Amino acid sequence: MTHSLAMNAVQMLIPKDFLKYLPAHDEAVVVVDEADDEFHMMYNAHRQGGKHYYLDKGWKGFAFDHDLADGDCLVFHMTERAKFKVYIFRANPDYESDQTSDDSEDEE
Repeated sequence: MTHSLAMNAVQMLIPKDFLKYLPAHDEAVVVVDEADDEFHMMYNAHRQGGKHYYLDKGWKGFAFDHDLADGDCLVFHMTERAKFKVYIFRANPDYESDQTSDDSEDEE
């Protein structure tokens, strides 16, 4: 994740090399995180001023819920035509999610 994607996460651009697997039209998609929570988004094939493909309408909530930060790496595994499993690799190895912190407090 670049700083602009992590901090102003209204949409996420999709790399050109992956476009051959995606439709040429807008489509609803589901992104599933490592906890198997589903996030509904729109895949957009936007063509004004050139070709730009991106995820939006739901991406901002996903980025916020997962506290994405500058340098985090996301790997998307396409499991179905419009469904992706995402794996988050943190740039900060000491990162702990709120869920992890809450779980450890419950054990004490």
